[in-house]
Amino acid sequence: MKLNIDCVRDIMLWAESITTPTKPAVYVDTDMVKSLSVMYLSESEIPVPNEDQKNLLNKYSNEQLVYHLRYCVADNLLIENSANLQGTIIIEDLTPSGHEFMANVREEENYNSIKSKAKRAGIESVKALVTIGEEVAASAISKVLTSQS
Repeated sequence: MKLNIDCVRDIMLWAESITTPTKPAVYVDTDMVKSLSVMYLSESEIPVPNEDQKNLLNKYSNEQLVYHLRYCVADNLLIENSANLQGTIIIEDLTPSGHEFMANVREEENYNSIKSKAKRAGIESVKALVTIGEEVAASAISKVLTSQS
């Protein structure tokens, strides 16, 4: 599957908005739950997506979201709880790298600028966005510091 940077950012925004030191973000893999539904004793035990996940599912397929969630974990942006229940992906928190990534792409205007620069360079990867984001941030800091002198 091709990496979709917008999906990565949306997943990171989702995880960042939900996780706290005592509350993980729980993603319900709707395809897996559907295939495992015979294992549940009653319908009330079947995990269902919350509103935040439903918003993601309105933009992307479950398959895309699961792929990109796994990508974010593998790329050290998110911390996954190893005790996931069948049909769920439990995200404990963002990693320090995940927080850095979000610091650069959280604001829509910054994200669009960084994404545009990456596209012009012909590179669409998280690492490219991080690198470009760091350069954009350094430039912005430099402008602020020189204007205050």
